[in-house]
Amino acid sequence: MIASSMARLVKTDNLAGAAVTAVAVEEVYAEDGRLIQPESSDRDFSRAIAKMARGLKPRTVSTYKPYLGAYWQLCLAHQTQLEDEALFRGFVLAVGRHASKKPSASTLQVVCSAVAALLNALSMRSPLHNPATKHWLAAEMMTRTRRKPKRSDAILTEQINLVIESTESMIAAGGALRMRGLRDRALIILGWTCALRRSELVSVHLSHLKQTRVKGWELIIPESKTSIGEDQVIPIICAKSARFDAIKAVEAWRAASEIRGDTPLFRRVRRDGSLGDDQLNPTAVRDILRAHGMRDGFSPHSLRSGFVTQARLNGAATHQIRVVTRHRSDMMVDVYTRQVDPDRQGPGALA
Repeated sequence: MIASSMARLVKTDNLAGAAVTAVAVEEVYAEDGRLIQPESSDRDFSRAIAKMARGLKPRTVSTYKPYLGAYWQLCLAHQTQLEDEALFRGFVLAVGRHASKKPSASTLQVVCSAVAALLNALSMRSPLHNPATKHWLAAEMMTRTRRKPKRSDAILTEQINLVIESTESMIAAGGALRMRGLRDRALIILGWTCALRRSELVSVHLSHLKQTRVKGWELIIPESKTSIGEDQVIPIICAKSARFDAIKAVEAWRAASEIRGDTPLFRRVRRDGSLGDDQLNPTAVRDILRAHGMRDGFSPHSLRSGFVTQARLNGAATHQIRVVTRHRSDMMVDVYTRQVDPDRQGPGALA
């Protein structure tokens, strides 16, 4: 922490048990509904954000920054340390009370993650390190927040079969439709087979696909949401049916598109069948799924949750799934598992 701000953020000892410092919504939000931010001349805050940003994606930093600015100003106003658990709880409640309806749990999770990231960057102890605060937060999530939005449905083999049928008709039509069909089939099957996030999927270059010594394949992800500054390697599981083979689908697209070298694999197909130079925008993944019948209930993340759910239905162990999804815990694999077959996933499966 910068020395001048440290002098102003004097530590208080008003925390006992699950004490909560009373924080008015007006201390966090301005009259126009925006979060109150530090003055542009506050170099200490700018330096703190810059230090935190070294280990985060730019989009994550832009999401965290407004909440951190409001929390920073609140600590200065109350003359407390950033680690003050009572004020942290008050801040969380103020954010929750500002919503016209009950806030979503994901909103409060962003607030907590933002504060934790900043304090970690400043070598300070996060309030979330205290089990009592974690317990309090879990209770608040249950009683003060609305239910989380319905998770997107999983894309399973049934949907992949429909995609293959849909793209085959496009391929047979020839011209630009043929090119879109080949691209869409490769994109969807690869995204599903490797449990990719949409940002990872559109960023795949041909050079990221590597053949292994045992004649298998793997996909190199140069950087992802959970691996800043380091590559991740995803084994491409060989499909039992050639219809589901990601490498065959990619090779068919590569041969038709004549894409070479270290260039984006998935690009825009123009009306005349020619290709754009740049990679697809991540938002295009949703449009492609919709074009092949996956509308209501489905999203780009359905590819990722679909891999997890289908793998579990096929009997794969959690540790095997994590090799592909790159989840850091078994719990997250559970989160991504959709309940789609009560006979195979419910209590009856144990009989």
